[in-house]
Amino acid sequence: MDELDERPDNLPEETDPAPGDIPVAQPEPEPTRPAPTRSREPEPAQGRAEPVRRVHDETPMQRERQGRISLVLLCLLCAVIGATVGAFTVFFGVEHAERGQAEPAAQTTAAPAAQTTGLQAQYAALLTTTAPTRPEQTTLSANEVYVKNVMSCVSIVCTNAAKGTKSTGSGFIITADGYVLTNYHVVESGDRITAGLYDGSDLSATLVGFDEPNDIAVLRIQGSDLPAVTFGRSATLAIGDPVYVVGNPMGDLTFTLTAGVVSALNRLIRVTKGLTINMFQTDAAINSGNSGGPVFDKNGELVGIATAKYDFSTIEGLGFCIPIDDVKNMIEQIKTNGYVSGRAALGATVTDSYAISGLFFRSTFGVNGARIDAVMSGSAAANARLQTGDVIVRIGTVDVTGVAAAKTAIAAYRAGDSAEVAVNRSGSTVTVTVTFDEYVPGGGNENGYLI
Repeated sequence: MDELDERPDNLPEETDPAPGDIPVAQPEPEPTRPAPTRSREPEPAQGRAEPVRRVHDETPMQRERQGRISLVLLCLLCAVIGATVGAFTVFFGVEHAERGQAEPAAQTTAAPAAQTTGLQAQYAALLTTTAPTRPEQTTLSANEVYVKNVMSCVSIVCTNAAKGTKSTGSGFIITADGYVLTNYHVVESGDRITAGLYDGSDLSATLVGFDEPNDIAVLRIQGSDLPAVTFGRSATLAIGDPVYVVGNPMGDLTFTLTAGVVSALNRLIRVTKGLTINMFQTDAAINSGNSGGPVFDKNGELVGIATAKYDFSTIEGLGFCIPIDDVKNMIEQIKTNGYVSGRAALGATVTDSYAISGLFFRSTFGVNGARIDAVMSGSAAANARLQTGDVIVRIGTVDVTGVAAAKTAIAAYRAGDSAEVAVNRSGSTVTVTVTFDEYVPGGGNENGYLI
């Protein structure tokens, strides 16, 4: 049996044969390399010659190729492991980042109000004043608001046969037995009033009473079980809330619906005859003939009376409405008394007085104020010995520069209250004490205003 030749690496090198010796062919030594791994099987029993089986010895090229394959596999394994670890890192990192962003936001929202300054404090105050708490109700579409209320709306035509004049406006039924609310300026100049209903019928209307300072009037038509509007609360209105106006624009486009939003609250608007009325502003279209028409909120409830607009060719979307809360109690008094009881009155007819400056002499003639044109017998003005020709320049602590200012000053008092009234009489200032009467509509003349 051939034995595997295992020669130690430290054997001495072979030397050339001495001269005369016969060279013996020696096998070419193999290059020095690491000993290959071998596997030995048990030696066969003596007498049986079998070759020894050996594991195939790899060549250098094969070993190098195998090494490269192993390196590639190792790199792939590392890449897979790295990608897996990276994916988990990104996933948990993003989740942590999202949680980290959410938490500071919650802390900012929950920060005490005392820490807010500047615009933040102003914004908090704005929310408090413009977003009142209101009861939860169902919001209606514009069509639903219209369908719910159009039967309660009326068109108004007011004629004056003696003057040959006609005015048109709008109104709405407030009780099932025929009371109708509108603006006073719609009906003040007429002697015959007609209310047109949605079914096409025209009914004669009677003027029950009015309140000129707030520009409201109550009419009465014959009927029973009439569809009346549902009163809402104008105090719950906030800027941006939707509002709907139904009216008679231009006098012949009856039962027209226009829509908009509440543009502003608490506007002091000066209207005809020097009246200043608190109103809310809207961009809903309000045109001639809409005056006195109802204004509904998103729940289809009455919140205002369409009253005025700025009428210039360069202006759009500036309409004004009387808040229903401001006149709700007055309506009941008008139904009972024909007017609003308890208002203060002076009992004199007045017109505006103006100071006229001389062009060449730089002198001033007259004085700004409310000139008394007539004093009613037995009135507060008569009892205070006010005279025709006196020019009222102050009531209480309020300076009076005309009729509008005089009305505003008197409106701060109630019947029975007293105040000092200063007048310019023939160039001198005279002060008297006036105890106000109760204001009752009527009287006066075409050129003056009764206060």
